[in-house]
Amino acid sequence: NLEGVSSTISIDDFNGTIDAAADYSTIDIKRITKDVKMKCSSGHLDIDDIKGNLTLEADYSTISAANIKGIVTIGSSSGKILAKQVGGNHIDAPYSTIKIETVNATGEAVFVKNSSGKIEISNASGDVKIEDSYSKVHLSNILGNVNIDGEGTGVLGEKITGNMLVRTEYADVDVRELTASTVEISNKSSKVDIQLLTKPFKVEIVNEYGPVDITFPEYSGEVKLRVSYGTIKTNLAIEIEEIG
Repeated sequence: NLEGVSSTISIDDFNGTIDAAADYSTIDIKRITKDVKMKCSSGHLDIDDIKGNLTLEADYSTISAANIKGIVTIGSSSGKILAKQVGGNHIDAPYSTIKIETVNATGEAVFVKNSSGKIEISNASGDVKIEDSYSKVHLSNILGNVNIDGEGTGVLGEKITGNMLVRTEYADVDVRELTASTVEISNKSSKVDIQLLTKPFKVEIVNEYGPVDITFPEYSGEVKLRVSYGTIKTNLAIEIEEIG
């Protein structure tokens, strides 16, 4: 249990738990067998090879967390965060740049809350949930359901296997190589472009003042397309009625 101000903390090969508070610090923690908790502000944290959970409160900090067997929980603001090879993530970090690589979990693998920042998530096994406003989100190689609740949140996705739910406005939604049973998208004043590799069970897209482009393999079932002040183009065998 360590407390310091303007400190440098380095701990290697420790068989136990760590609970430390050290503002304005350079922190280097490696090869710890149990849980690690840290409080820091305006610091630089490099944490590697933790067998337990990792919990950080670190505003205005640069954080690198790798090879964490348990759950990584981070509270930050205006930070730069990298988490890779972890058992799961729960990150609440407005105005931050967040990069998550390689997550192996069941159920909810990744939860991220951000605003006016950037989010990148790749190679995640498990569900991904994002709450955001005015950030750019890039998802790739996701094996699980994706739920994005945003405002002005731009979404770029590729190679996702799982259901897709996106709520945003005034930002593009572009998802390629999607394998999903259910796709639900709502947007406003920006484009929606969805490319499915497999037949969907349900697709529901509502977009105001923006184009919608969706492609998928041969489909049979109920189709409803409605547009005001626009045009419908489709290769499905359906009738189109134009009014006004």
